[in-house]
Amino acid sequence: MEIKIGVIGSVDCSKTTTVSCLKYDILDDGRGFARQKVLQFPHEKETGRTSSISTVHLKTNDNNFISFVDLAGHEKYLRTTLHGIVGYNIDYAMIVVGSNMGISKMTKEHLSVVVSLKIPIFIVIGKIDICPDHILKQTLADLEHLLKKTKCYNWSLQIENSNQINQVLDLYRTKDYFDICPIFMTSNKTGENLDLLKHFIHNLPLIKDEINDINETLESKSTRRIFRIHERFYVKGVGIVVSGQSIEGGIKKGDNVFIGPIMGNWTKLTVKSIHNNFREDILELKQNQTGCLALNFHDKKIKMTKYKIRKGIIIADKPYPLTRNFKAKIAITTGHSTTIAPNYQPIINCKTIVQAATICEMNKPVIRSRDVAEVSLRFQFRPEFINIGDIFIFREGNLRGIGKITELLTYNLSSSPSKQMISRRQRRRDKLQLLRDRIDDEISKKNDENEEKIIKNQHDCKVSDRIQGQEQGSDHLEGEKMRRKGNTKNS
Repeated sequence: MEIKIGVIGSVDCSKTTTVSCLKYDILDDGRGFARQKVLQFPHEKETGRTSSISTVHLKTNDNNFISFVDLAGHEKYLRTTLHGIVGYNIDYAMIVVGSNMGISKMTKEHLSVVVSLKIPIFIVIGKIDICPDHILKQTLADLEHLLKKTKCYNWSLQIENSNQINQVLDLYRTKDYFDICPIFMTSNKTGENLDLLKHFIHNLPLIKDEINDINETLESKSTRRIFRIHERFYVKGVGIVVSGQSIEGGIKKGDNVFIGPIMGNWTKLTVKSIHNNFREDILELKQNQTGCLALNFHDKKIKMTKYKIRKGIIIADKPYPLTRNFKAKIAITTGHSTTIAPNYQPIINCKTIVQAATICEMNKPVIRSRDVAEVSLRFQFRPEFINIGDIFIFREGNLRGIGKITELLTYNLSSSPSKQMISRRQRRRDKLQLLRDRIDDEISKKNDENEEKIIKNQHDCKVSDRIQGQEQGSDHLEGEKMRRKGNTKNS
């Protein structure tokens, strides 16, 4: 059993440090000692700010797994955080709040996302060792007010002992996730209440996915094998290796499966080997488990690189139909002053799919904050593998709304002729053609001007030669007259 916990919150609120203390059972020195064990890239270690999606895996006492999905908190990395929340299928959300910083804009943004996706949350208030008492009271009051505004949590509970934890876990086992929100006040430097947080996390129950497809029966769905790709690598001597989660069925070593859609096609391959999250060689990856697959492509003529495996590509037991047009029911979140009309083009985050889509049809002229509408959308660039009932987020910069796919369309939707979608390659060709036409026009104009100048110069030369000849003729006549007069005088 594997439970995935998404770690979210504002920047500089000790998310990565808390994960490192839980994983390695250490304490921080107050200067970033613990987070160095979790951060991946050099620029993250220099600044202390997470800018990517990092996963940390922890074994519990009963050989189950806890996977922490550490997400970025800075506002400019919001799209990466949204991709991690939606694409990594997290079971719980751990919202970390800095006690000395209070509730920030990004904390509200992250909370609205997980509440809209109906993900159970628990809150960790960190840095209580450096926070004054009046600031801590104000932070708790603001947090209570924010939870009431969500209209999902009836009451919150500050965890102070193990009996309260057992009370919350009993509610979780009965699937009353939204009746109570536990709050832990911890310190990564002194270790205060970290043991209570560990006890709570190690005993969390698994949330089973109960979403059923409308078009498929349970028997046919259970026979599908689908592996969603999160990351891809190239290992020297091994080849292309992908990491992800088996969302339906299981993947075994030596299976002949298909990967796609790559340029709209499916490619056949064989699974050479499988590793789990602890770099152990295993024979099978079961449903809802994450791991790594080493791939061997059958068609050697295809020059497959890791860059061709983009977001949204899956590994399946057979080529499944792809969809470009679909209907959905969307709801606009609060706190955004925006007006959405047909031909609006947001970015769709559905599972691991990240692509722009166009709203072609709506049952309302315009929709604004807190409105609900039924719309028809069309992926802008390529078809994707989606199912009825999939939840997606659509955004334009910041978050704009939540949607649920209700129908897959077989016919093509088109936008208005004034805003017809044109591919990037075609736009480049049109620009180059306009530039060539402009250059040709300038060259032809210059040639015409040069011809006119040449003709004019020739005409001027002829006129000047004619005048000069007339002048020379008159001079010759006058000289002849003077010669004749001189001869008569001499005679």
